[in-house]
Amino acid sequence: METEYHPNAIKAGLFVFLMFCVSMYKSCESLQYMFKGKTATARVTQVTEATSSRGNRHIGYTVTYVFVNDNTRKAAKHWTRVGLDEGDDYVPGQEVQIEYLGYEHLSSRIVGTGNTFWLMLFGGVCLAVVGWLAWFMVGYYRQNRSS
Repeated sequence: METEYHPNAIKAGLFVFLMFCVSMYKSCESLQYMFKGKTATARVTQVTEATSSRGNRHIGYTVTYVFVNDNTRKAAKHWTRVGLDEGDDYVPGQEVQIEYLGYEHLSSRIVGTGNTFWLMLFGGVCLAVVGWLAWFMVGYYRQNRSS
C-alpha cells in the first residue's frame, strides 16, 4: 500500500517544527534566569520613552539602572525595556531588584519583568508533538492490526 502525503499536514508539521525551534531558542534565556540568575539591588538612573525604529510609535519605556556585580565587585550600568503600563512604576533614584546573568558580559532584567510567553509556547508545542506522535502511533497500530 502506498502512503499518501497531504500537503496541509506537511505544512502544519513544518510550522510546528519551526515554532518548536524558535520557542526553544527564546525560552533558553528565561530558563537561564530561573536556574543560574543572580539577584542584586539596583538604583534607577533614568527612565526614557522608547519608540519604534521609525520613531512614530511609543512602544514602552527604557529603564536604565546601576548595580554592583557580585562576581567582579564593579558597578555595572544596564537597561531594560518595560511595557507601556509600567513606565510610571520607575523613577530615578528608586531602588529595584534585578536579575543578571554572566560574569563580565552581563545580561540583566528587573525582577518580575520576564516574559513567560516563550516558555508556555515551548511547553504547548512539546505537548502538541507528543499528542501527534501518540495519534500517529495509534493509527499505525490499528492499520497494521487490521491487515
